[in-house]
Amino acid sequence: MALAAWRSRIPANAGTRPKGAPQKRKNPAIALGVGLILSALEILPLETPADHQYTSLRHHLTRQGTPIGPNDLLIAAHALANDLTVVTANIGEFSQVPGLKVENWLQN
Repeated sequence: MALAAWRSRIPANAGTRPKGAPQKRKNPAIALGVGLILSALEILPLETPADHQYTSLRHHLTRQGTPIGPNDLLIAAHALANDLTVVTANIGEFSQVPGLKVENWLQN
């Protein structure tokens, strides 16, 4: 299992709430838990092949009339460039990406 380098910033924000949310203090237990999980994962850098894949994929999906959100597009491009499987509950969005391997671990 691995995590994209651009997503590894999660621990810095773990346990915090959005601005204006009722409770604004950081939850150290959540931050610690997320940090422990991430320390067991390989962090994959976002490199040139993923950049090229992103551009190509964005143009393809736009031409097909099935564009997906920019974050999901980046995740898909990174996975395709590294021949990885995306684990997500968002099967609908990612299933539009040709050649992308997708798994939903929440499904029974």
